[in-house]
Amino acid sequence: MTPILVALDLTKSFIIIISAIVAIGTTVLKAFNYQEHWINYRTICETLRKEIYFYSSLSSEYKSTDDPKSLFIERIENLISQENTMYIS
Repeated sequence: MTPILVALDLTKSFIIIISAIVAIGTTVLKAFNYQEHWINYRTICETLRKEIYFYSSLSSEYKSTDDPKSLFIERIENLISQENTMYIS
């Protein structure tokens, strides 16, 4: 971005301010891992959605069990526990 601003022949102070804002923004994004947290969130969300579909249609592992409701709860709790572990680490 900086070379483009220099090529546009803008004032040096404006270029320095814009470059500093971009550098600070990048540092904040990397420090708090927003992208990684969002990817983990979406992964868990889609996995939970898939699990609900399997349970509703009694397919996959739910068709071979005597108590699908209990299996569903165990699997959901396991997914939530994994998500909490990933978030903490």
